[in-house]
Amino acid sequence: MSKLICMQNFRLFSQKRVYLESINLCIEKSQNFVLLGNSGAGKSLLLRSIVGEIPEYFSTSGDIRWCGSKNYGVILQNPAICFDEVFCIRSHFRESAKTKRLESSDREFIELLALVGLDSQVLDLYPFELSGGMLQRVMIAIALLGKSEIIFADELTSDLDRGDEIIELLLELQTKRDFGLFFITHDLHLARKVVDCGRSSEVAIMQNGCIIERGKDILDTPIHSFSKSLVQAHKNLESLRAPQSKTHQVLLQGDNLYKSYSHGIFRRKNIEVLQPFNIELYHKENLGILGANGAGKSTLAKLLLGIGLAKESRLYCDGVSHSQDSYAYRAKMSIVFQNPKATLNPRFSAEESILEPLHKIPKAKRAQYLQKIKDLLPLPNISYKSQFYSGGEASRIALARALITNPKILILDEVFSNLDMVLVSEILELLIKLQKILDITYVVISHNQFVLQALCRQALVIENAQVRKKPV
Repeated sequence: MSKLICMQNFRLFSQKRVYLESINLCIEKSQNFVLLGNSGAGKSLLLRSIVGEIPEYFSTSGDIRWCGSKNYGVILQNPAICFDEVFCIRSHFRESAKTKRLESSDREFIELLALVGLDSQVLDLYPFELSGGMLQRVMIAIALLGKSEIIFADELTSDLDRGDEIIELLLELQTKRDFGLFFITHDLHLARKVVDCGRSSEVAIMQNGCIIERGKDILDTPIHSFSKSLVQAHKNLESLRAPQSKTHQVLLQGDNLYKSYSHGIFRRKNIEVLQPFNIELYHKENLGILGANGAGKSTLAKLLLGIGLAKESRLYCDGVSHSQDSYAYRAKMSIVFQNPKATLNPRFSAEESILEPLHKIPKAKRAQYLQKIKDLLPLPNISYKSQFYSGGEASRIALARALITNPKILILDEVFSNLDMVLVSEILELLIKLQKILDITYVVISHNQFVLQALCRQALVIENAQVRKKPV
């Protein structure tokens, strides 16, 4: 099998630090190359170096060589930020074709859309009219323009509910188009799918900007201590289970909850986001929320918080009615959002962010609350501002801020989606420990089946605006 990309002693560095150190690898044509590593290991920077998208303030040494034509496609993690909202999908196809110096035709665009399971009408739609999953499929179709020899996929399933489907689609397209796959992930389950598809495959594991281990069998027989911890974290996820209360004490009750909005000329058209449903959440019986991208999972979470509640709806939490005392109701709940760094004020230190919900409480008492949280959580140095923390550190800071008000219910909105397996395992163990100590109940929104199985026994499933309950 002939070589496609070769890297020899490649380094990427700035005046302050080294980002990639002594990278040596060869990728063959039609090969599947899986790159694993923890958050901040340098996986995405390695991809950017290969395709020549290195920021100006970085310096390089060593060699990257393409053996033949540099014909590739890229699929990125968050498709929503990769599309310009003012241009339709057809314009995005044409722009990519122009970049690759290809002749563009609607016929080819339609054929590529059909390959990824989308209708030709998508060409005339704008990015904001498509769900995250559909945009991901459009990005795959665009990446295939011009019969790309290799597709670079950077964490393409971390924000999607059906990661398995996207991987199976890519592997199916491989058999039809015969391209190589450079697959970056922190999910060992998906990595195994790519490795076990029957093609020539190799796995590499990165840590601190270095490739510490490579081979075909390292997912089963890792040698390096970090590789072992990565595999062990995945096994821990499969076995973790939060203890569930059997008191059946109703903690939260919702009656006639729904969400709709008016649309169109004179706002005559009514769009149903969530049809009317009832809910009972029992003390320490954690509840999952499942649904496709755009189904209304976060909308449901907002309703539970009392945000956007209809006049006919009724909510009760720990004996407090939202309609009678919304402030006291909200004080019993807290939420941690998907991207913790985006929810932390960049002008605040981590300590100021954690204490922000207590701004009306005397300073001496705030210090007592903070010390209690420090005793519960393994926090980093909280004197720095949010941009100086890693994803895992920012997640713990956001969790500390949510817990400092001592809520009865904590809503976790996709908090695990951008974390590697080691961090997911650590935070899950921490949440299970905190539930025992704080007597708290979780509502968990997640695409990760291991997270839901670890924390929940029941889940609300949202499909076609209908909400139904099922076992996890």
